[in-house]
Parts: sequence; structure tokens; C-alpha cells
Amino acid sequence: MRINCEKVKSNQNSDFQSEDGCLNSKRVKQIKKDFLFDPFFGDAVEYILDKRLDVLGSVILESGCGAGKTCLYFALQGAKTIGLDLKKHEMENGVRLAESFELRDKCLFLKGNSAYIPIESNSVDIIFSKSTIQYMDRKKVLNEYMRILKSDGVVILIENLPHNPLINLYRLRRRLISKTLEEEEYVESILGYITPNEVESFTDRFKHSTHREFHLFRMISIYLRLHLKHNRVAMIIDIII
Repeated sequence: MRINCEKVKSNQNSDFQSEDGCLNSKRVKQIKKDFLFDPFFGDAVEYILDKRLDVLGSVILESGCGAGKTCLYFALQGAKTIGLDLKKHEMENGVRLAESFELRDKCLFLKGNSAYIPIESNSVDIIFSKSTIQYMDRKKVLNEYMRILKSDGVVILIENLPHNPLINLYRLRRRLISKTLEEEEYVESILGYITPNEVESFTDRFKHSTHREFHLFRMISIYLRLHLKHNRVAMIIDIII
């Protein structure tokens, strides 16, 4: 596979490196915990992994990879990963993280836009996208996914939908009370949420697809859980919802 773009390299000393450079089992467990038990997306991740997704030896692209923890998780499972993001400092953090786990050969980080992915066509086995499409031109991004995906490839979308009334109230509140420039820029960066019709149209391109929605009332339990830590009532409500 040829990558038509310059790789992002770390230009700083690693903040993640252990003294002996060996894998640290506690840190591996923490990476897995962050991926599997994320309060916002953990249920969706669990649903995907229940499908017995085999990633060993696969080439996985993560769109909007941030600091690369999900890429590292898949690399720990034996995949070759490509992380794509617009923020160079996040890419550099990902490089350092992969180096600290001695997995640099399995993790490639590219600075770029998912609407114009700098990767050859028909070269990726699995595409993983988590809460990223709302910041992009959805039509261009989904077409790019299909271009780089192998004919028997898999696309995993964990994305926000537009119709949850509780989440829409939260989005309205965030838009109305944003005070700092950073908060205002974040609100304005959201171009729109993928619709059920767009999901259906996209899944029609595949032989097989599964679709499940989460978190109709979960915003309430997540708020309680995050703000009332170690509170048993909040934990029980979160489990029930």
C-alpha cells in the first residue's frame, strides 16, 4: 500500500515512555478500558466487538483519530492502523504513544482531511469512524470511505444522529451559552448530523449491514455519573438506562 502523504513524526520527548521501554501491562489495560468503557460510546463499541470482528493482520483506518488511542487498541490486537486527523499536535501525541508501546511499525499517523484521504483506492480492510462525520462534508467523506475500502471491507460508524430530543436540548443549550472563542468555534464547526435516510442510503452499498441506536435517555445517566462520581444511585441509574 502506498501512502501519498508525508507521515507525522514525533519531535518531542515521549511523555508516555516507561523507563525500560517495555510494554507495561497496566497501561495496556488502561488503553483497553478507555476504548471499551467510554461512557459515551462504550455500548456501541461493545455491540461492534460482539460481532466477532477479526482485526488480526487487517489494515484499519481511523477517521478523526485524535491522540491515537483507538489506533493503539487495534494495533494491540494485531492490526496495522492508520490514524487520520487535522490536528498535527494530536498526531504527534499518537506517534509518541505508539512508540512508547513499541508499536510504531503498526501505527501510521497522517495529517489530513477525510474528504480527501491520501491513501490508494481499495487498500483498507476496516474503516472506523467515531463522532467525526458531523464536522465534515458527509457526502464526500462517505464516498472517500468507499473508494479506499477493499471490496470485502467493513465500515464502522459510531456517529451522532439528529433526532434525540434530549441531546438536541443539550446541543441548543451549548449553542446559546457558549462564551469563549473556543466554545463558539466548536459549535460552528458542526456542519450537521448524519440522518437515518443517509445511513440507509450508505448501507445499501454493502451486502450486509447492521444498525443499532443507543442513548435515548442516556444523557441523563451520563451527566449523573460524571458529576456524582462513586455515587451508587447514579451508577444504578446508568446501568438501568
